[in-house]
Amino acid sequence: MPITKELENIRKFESVGFTHDQAEVLTETLEQSHVNGQQNLKDFLNIKFNEMDVKFNAMDVQFNALRNDMDIKFNAMDVKFNVLRNEVDIKFKDLRNDVDAKINDFRSDVDVKFKDLRNEIDLRFLETRNEIVNLEFRIRASHADLLMKIFAIVAGCTTIAVAVAKLF
Repeated sequence: MPITKELENIRKFESVGFTHDQAEVLTETLEQSHVNGQQNLKDFLNIKFNEMDVKFNAMDVQFNALRNDMDIKFNAMDVKFNVLRNEVDIKFKDLRNDVDAKINDFRSDVDVKFKDLRNEIDLRFLETRNEIVNLEFRIRASHADLLMKIFAIVAGCTTIAVAVAKLF
């Protein structure tokens, strides 16, 4: 308690009928209780802060333990995820290879069918061409034969006409 406050308290006590010695003792007692109260409050606050530090340290340890557990669990999940990703990649590669093989088989089948069709068309074309060539030869032969017959008829008619003309 400041000195001015102590002197004020002594004057107040003297004004209500206390002697100077009684007022000093009473003021000193009040001041001592005030100092003790402040000291007790400081000690109380220090104790509470220490208790809070202990609790925070315990919570920090628990938090670190939880964080470590979570890290372990996340790492385990990451490993499982990577394993699953690799399995999915393998399955997709297998599927892609199967699809590619089926597409190649289908392509080969289509190519074989087109080659067969092409060969059949080429064969039929050759057969048709040969038939046309044969028909042309037959027509030419028929034309030559017909021309010879016409020539023979014309020659025969001429011979008959010459013979008839000689007769008359």
